Amino acid sequence: MSAIIITIAALRAAANVAAIVGDRVEIEPGTPTTPPPLVTVAMVDEEETYTLAGAGNYPRSRVSVICVALSAADAHRLAGVVKAALNDCEGVFAGFFATFRKAGTEYADWSDDHSTHRVIVDYYLDWKPVG
Repeated sequence: MSAIIITIAALRAAANVAAIVGDRVEIEPGTPTTPPPLVTVAMVDEEETYTLAGAGNYPRSRVSVICVALSAADAHRLAGVVKAALNDCEGVFAGFFATFRKAGTEYADWSDDHSTHRVIVDYYLDWKPVG
């Protein structure tokens, strides 16, 4: 859960993302009444790092960042802005030190009636509590 909260905090702190979605960055599946454009974040997996001394307390998580818009072009533009914000991003977000790195997965889809379009971009993040 922390990886989701960290990612949401990083995206909300990015002025270029906020310029498009405002504060509409939520945990997947998001609030059904929230209109596009918006970004949601879902956990894919998480694993703990280990050393000979035991748990390293520096988890590596993989999250999906889902960019939702009313057109395919707008969804891809939003994904580009998200990538500019998170690629090689590091800092303190929501009380955690985190580093982001783009994972290989990136794909697009749309609703059955073509009223909304999504671009889904995966990120790895290594994180630990500050202090």
